[in-house]
Amino acid sequence: MNNKLFLFLGIIAIVCFGLLFPPTSQCNAQKRAPALPKIHPDLEQILLNWQNKTVPIKAFRGFYSRSLIDNVLRIEKISEGKFYYEKPNITRIDTNGPIIANGVVNQIGPGTIEKPFKVIGSGRAKWISVGRKVTKIDDKERTFEKFPIDPRPIANDINMMEGPVPFFFGMPVAGAKNLFDFKLIENSSNQIILFLTPLDRIALDSNFYLAKVVLNPKTYLPEGVQFHFPRRRQDVLYTFNNVKVRKADVERDRWLKGFFGDNDSAFYPDLTKHRQVEVEFLPIGANVVPSVTGLTAHNAIIVLRRSGFKAQLFAGRYANDGESPHKVLRQEPMALTSAKEGTTVKLFIISRRKSASK
Repeated sequence: MNNKLFLFLGIIAIVCFGLLFPPTSQCNAQKRAPALPKIHPDLEQILLNWQNKTVPIKAFRGFYSRSLIDNVLRIEKISEGKFYYEKPNITRIDTNGPIIANGVVNQIGPGTIEKPFKVIGSGRAKWISVGRKVTKIDDKERTFEKFPIDPRPIANDINMMEGPVPFFFGMPVAGAKNLFDFKLIENSSNQIILFLTPLDRIALDSNFYLAKVVLNPKTYLPEGVQFHFPRRRQDVLYTFNNVKVRKADVERDRWLKGFFGDNDSAFYPDLTKHRQVEVEFLPIGANVVPSVTGLTAHNAIIVLRRSGFKAQLFAGRYANDGESPHKVLRQEPMALTSAKEGTTVKLFIISRRKSASK
């Protein structure tokens, strides 16, 4: 299965910002709603503090690390680097490609299994989002790609998934209580830990079951955000360090000078010596069929469902001596081809050889 690239700050900020920070008239309408869920006064005060301290923020920068735990494919994908975000739609993320050997991951959240995982790095790239376009720059290969913010799937399998940007700014309390069920886990001088469960994942356009947010009790900026995806059997963990907020009277380029190591503009780099790679869009309603050959039938079904496909099992050949049965021998349609969402993928499974009768 191809490694997925996640635009987890800029794109999600654009997608989620209107939902979590609606226009003033909509916020007022929410505040006038007669029946908001009642929560504990301590939690209510935390949400108010979170809103009052973070909503006025216009821009911030910092260092991040991200770990995706895939309990089906037994892979931990790690990325790290620097980021900058500015309301409403200016983002830059520089990802580093750490050299990582195979290793073992520990249990980091609900649903995560403590087993040996293959650990891989995400690669090195720059992601710049200004307005309605995202540019990916690979300085090593001297190439760049441009992606419009578009609901159509992209052939190289960029996945727009939940990200932590909304949690940096907090949420208007009235709207937050309509979107999430909050549970206060810890409220100390060292950290505040909240569990957020979407009340209506379909209306919120969310497929995570649980978000764990660790807040700094002085600044109310997150130090970590973790998402749990039980249907996909995945967990995603973000940690943030040295996050700084830009003051309103400080000019952006001057504040960012030297932070990303650029000689020119951080958001309008000189790409005259780079080659543009064309982005191949799939037809509307189509997705890339993932490779599930070699997986168990159970895990293959989970992976196909992640991409919007159904599965149908067929008996294949018998297992050879020493070969494990119940694994996918081949699939139709083939991996990495495009197919309409909801298509049934035929899986031919290695069968267990029957014992000889006495």
